Order: sequence, then C-alpha cells, then structure tokens
Amino acid sequence: MAIDITQGGMYLVIPISVAGDCQLRERSKLVYGRIVQLAAATGYCYASNQALLEILTFEDPKTGVRSVISERTLQSILAELRDRGHIFMDNGPVPCSGGDDPVIRRRIFVGQKLADSPHVSGGEKNCTPAIFCTHGVKKISPPIKCKNNTSKNNKPPISPAEVFQAIDEYIGGDPEYRAAFDGFLENRAAMKKPVRTARAVNAIINKLRRVNHRETEIAMLDKATVNNWLTVYPLKADELPESTASKVQENEGVTYF
Repeated sequence: MAIDITQGGMYLVIPISVAGDCQLRERSKLVYGRIVQLAAATGYCYASNQALLEILTFEDPKTGVRSVISERTLQSILAELRDRGHIFMDNGPVPCSGGDDPVIRRRIFVGQKLADSPHVSGGEKNCTPAIFCTHGVKKISPPIKCKNNTSKNNKPPISPAEVFQAIDEYIGGDPEYRAAFDGFLENRAAMKKPVRTARAVNAIINKLRRVNHRETEIAMLDKATVNNWLTVYPLKADELPESTASKVQENEGVTYF
C-alpha cells in the first residue's frame, strides 16, 4: 500500500536526489513535488496534462497575479524529469470514480508502488511474466543508471538549468518565444556547440533586448536556427515582421525603429 508522505497534501516532498540535481530547472523540481502529492494515494500520478496545468496555476489572493505555465513547458519539464531518471511513465489501468471498471491512462511513477508483486514460478528465462504486465503496453524495463549507460532516455539536457532559468526570467511564460529559444538551443547542441553558461545566454538575450519587439526577436532566433548561427543578428528591412516593418523609416541609408 502506498504511504502518503505529503501529510495529506500539506507539503511538497522533493528528495535530495532531485533537489540537488544541478541539471534540473528549479521549476521542474517544484513540479516534481506536486507530482509526489498527486501520487500519494495510489503510488503514481494519473492526472492528464490539462489537469496538471490547472493544479500548477496559482493566484496571489492579494494582488490577483497569476502564475501559469504552458502545456509545451509542462511537456518539456516531464521529459526533463524522465531523462534525468526521476520519474517513469507508462500507460496502465487507473481507478475510476463510482466503482466503474478501471480505465487506461498515462501513469507517472516517482518510486512508490501499490504492493509487492506476488511470487510466480516458471515463465520464460529473462522474460517478465505476462501477469505482471499491463494489457496493451509493451514489456520494457526502465534504463539502468550507470556511468556507461548511453540509453537515449539518459541523454544529458541540451543546456544546464541556469541557462533555462535566465531565459525564463526574460521571456516569462511566453510559449511561442520559448519554442523559438528551445529550437535555437537544440540546434546549437546538434552542432556540438551548446550554450553552457548563464553568461553566454545572457549575451544573446541582451542582443534581443535591444530590439525590444517580441515578434522581431522571435524571428531573429528562427533565422539564427535556420542558418546554423551561434548567436542572433539584426534582421534586414525586408525580413522584419509586418507589425515592425510598417514602423521602419529610411533616411540617408540609415534605418530607424
């Protein structure tokens, strides 16, 4: 039987292994704590992405300011926690209200379990007995964490957590802007030239900040990604988004914004 270590949801439980993971974003660690809360009753969390987004939305009762994350950001956080080995996800039967038959949904495990598996003799050598497996789910084992493990699920993140934290501080919860930045970072990593420090990404952010126009900044990131550039550069007049191009004035060969 699963043990509720959150004391009825009063506390976020974040293990040392998660809290001390320097390659995790701080937001990812807090989301992990919320998943532990939801997993307390059954040993796993089976909330949908939409339900998780609602749970992770907070509003300050005094100021009315809301803290929200996008579904793209949530998916990125879940992938990050999975790739770092802190959660394991599969599809399996989950409880249904009203005493109805269980339904098949995504399950997020954080190291807890419902009960020990019963002892069964026989079975094929090196093969998990069928009664231990969820119907319709491919029988696979989670990757074993070791120094020589090169499994795809254990690949390192494209950039350290401090890089993503600097980006989040600049763009806030803008999913379109974040997607453009993620694409740029992924392309840098694919070229084996990843952005490794907050100072490096802040140099790029400062170039974008001088433009001070959201659509143009996104277009600069997209162009840098397409051209395999290591940083961003100003756009030409004919490359500017329509909302910006209408404000451009030409005077003696100098372009003003």
